[in-house]
Amino acid sequence: MELFDENKYNPIFVGYFPKNKTIKKSDNKEWLNEISKFEISSVSECIVGGAENWINLWKHNEFGFYNNIETIITNFDIIHFNIFGYEIFPFGIEDENLTNDTKLIENSKKVNQLFNKNDFEFLGYDLVTWSVTDFVECSPLSCNAGYKEFPVNKYCLINKFNDALIAALSMSKREYEPGIYHIMKVYKLRNNLHTKLRRNPPRVN
Repeated sequence: MELFDENKYNPIFVGYFPKNKTIKKSDNKEWLNEISKFEISSVSECIVGGAENWINLWKHNEFGFYNNIETIITNFDIIHFNIFGYEIFPFGIEDENLTNDTKLIENSKKVNQLFNKNDFEFLGYDLVTWSVTDFVECSPLSCNAGYKEFPVNKYCLINKFNDALIAALSMSKREYEPGIYHIMKVYKLRNNLHTKLRRNPPRVN
């Protein structure tokens, strides 16, 4: 029996983002061997980054993502990137308590885009934090080796909302990372559509 019912909350679509297909380089071979067991699909850029200098385009939204896939395709060579879509639950988690996050909700209204989930594969739930900016700063399941304590799948994400919320409540009490915790749903553009878009990019007027 689930302790928490995901259907009580309506996740909000917050945009798309291109992420590299490989993890960042590191001189820590032990860490590399350990993290390489996963197909890291965390929201943060700590381990798998986005395109170099992506922020300089200044076409991102309030969350640091893009409102549409066309912006990604016309500005980046997507052969090097996977395209992800993200939803976030409209509450924060701080010191083992659920809190209202009015700023998040206000920022989400500026996105105002439909998300075609049929084009994407759901990979799991990520736990994220931010404390200084409005962008995701950390994904403790991967960045802080939360995978050693909490149940994760091959993407270093959690399969069930119930497990994700329990993990977030626990992390918030022990301060894996500073800031308010949030739960995000991570989707990846299906491979056949990624190939199609690469070969036949949409025309932009």
